[in-house]
Amino acid sequence: MRADLPSGATVDYVPVQELKGKHKRLLDRTTKMSLPPGVISEDGKVDLDAVLGGVDMFAFGQAKQDALWALLIDKWSFDLPVPELVQGEVENTDSFGEIPLDDYEEIERLLTPHAEKLARRPDPKATGAATTTGSSGSSRASGAHASRTG
Repeated sequence: MRADLPSGATVDYVPVQELKGKHKRLLDRTTKMSLPPGVISEDGKVDLDAVLGGVDMFAFGQAKQDALWALLIDKWSFDLPVPELVQGEVENTDSFGEIPLDDYEEIERLLTPHAEKLARRPDPKATGAATTTGSSGSSRASGAHASRTG
């Protein structure tokens, strides 16, 4: 999908309706948060203060956005290399910093629905409840079907 940006530049990106499992898996794999050294004691306990103190949440969020954009942007009309994911690493991230701010914010707006969709996690309680109800065979629909055939 192509979008016109405020500066007159264009950006081509994967439409949200064309997202696939591979996009989610690759984004999750690329943006794993690693634990800083020394957060797990010899007895196997995690020192939460060390974990929270050793994680730069801003840098993690920026790395996740860079990976998302590199995954979804196919090409653009800027005279800059398009960042891309290569073996789990984002290359040419400096290009994002050189985009005019209005264009940067428009790309951010365009890709927000993608980020939200890729961040979704199924509710295990909802899935379990649907399976339990559906498998009991006690719904009126299954009863009506049984009476027609029997």
